[in-house]
Amino acid sequence: MHVPTTVPVLIVGGGPVGLTLSNLLSRYGVDHLLVEARPGTSRHPKARGVSARSMEIFRRCGLEDAVRGAALPASQVFFSGAGTWSTRTSSAAAWPTTRRTVAEALRRPG
Repeated sequence: MHVPTTVPVLIVGGGPVGLTLSNLLSRYGVDHLLVEARPGTSRHPKARGVSARSMEIFRRCGLEDAVRGAALPASQVFFSGAGTWSTRTSSAAAWPTTRRTVAEALRRPG
């Protein structure tokens, strides 16, 4: 694989922010390079959920249905305290699945 020596935008990290930024830059035709230290997604969660604002951005990127499809059912999520939330079941698969969904969307043409 050829790695350019200069790029207009370098994104370091293929987590939720890096993958989403890469998706948005691609949609606007901005040349960029995303680098990630790991070869694939983690089996362990890096977050417990997706905020409303993140879902708005995923909707804008055309990813909302895929992210919702990978999420826990609403019946397994509940809110408590001062706006905090938790799950009734293990969320161990929730974030890696969402990250994988975004990563797969980035690989699709268009």
